[in-house]
Amino acid sequence: MSLTQADVYYIKALDEYPFALEQAVENLNYALSYDPDHVAANCLMGQLYMEQLKDLNRAEQYLQRAISTDPEYADAYFHYTGLAFTRGDFALAEKLINYTKTLVSADKAQVAYNEGLLYEQQKKYCIAIAHMNHALLESVNDEDRNLIKAAITRIQDKMDSLNSVHYEIK
Repeated sequence: MSLTQADVYYIKALDEYPFALEQAVENLNYALSYDPDHVAANCLMGQLYMEQLKDLNRAEQYLQRAISTDPEYADAYFHYTGLAFTRGDFALAEKLINYTKTLVSADKAQVAYNEGLLYEQQKKYCIAIAHMNHALLESVNDEDRNLIKAAITRIQDKMDSLNSVHYEIK
């Protein structure tokens, strides 16, 4: 099996993202010109529009194209879930998380982490921590483990803040 031109340009873009954005965009455009349905290139372009350009509508278009091209491509769902969080669309985020759970290729730690984020956004901190602990058990690299531990600390801090704040009702 050989790499297509689109694959080669995608790999170049992936290597450059997020440190050399101009080159990453150029290579993504080349990849998508060779194959407009290249799943990974569409996913990375969606990620770029979401994280760097803050153009959520364009990000959504690229992520939806990736998903429609390959409904089993888990990374697209992870980024789309992030987009739903950014928009505050927790119903969509929950649907995406639930679907991602069914994918064999989905990183189980990432799924549990996203569930934890969903519960954190809903201010269900105990449930959020339980999901983060599950993510910690599923994680297999130090970078993910550090991210998850930081999330657990953040959620615990929120719980501590709630416990120390007393509201006066008039």
